[in-house]
Amino acid sequence: MMDFNNTAIAFKSKNKKGLNKAHFLYRVLARKGLMKCGQAMTKFAMAIRFPVNWAVKPTIYSLFVGGETIPDCIKTVRHLEKFNVRAILDYSVEGKEA
Repeated sequence: MMDFNNTAIAFKSKNKKGLNKAHFLYRVLARKGLMKCGQAMTKFAMAIRFPVNWAVKPTIYSLFVGGETIPDCIKTVRHLEKFNVRAILDYSVEGKEA
């Protein structure tokens, strides 16, 4: 049976730097005021077409996304496999204009 409350399993693939980064980001994400401000600033930046990738990719994106392409994802999946962590590839197009 899988135990989704066991954070030791969830984070065993991360080194000390990765753990510190994840801990910091989760603490920031837990602050509602910061999140509302960040969301408003991100929406505004996107509305005026200000690039936000430089801030999002190395922080939030890198914590929750395995890659943008299949080869990127395969690297992440192979790394996680070393720690007996399984992955599911999920195609997503959030934010894509029609």
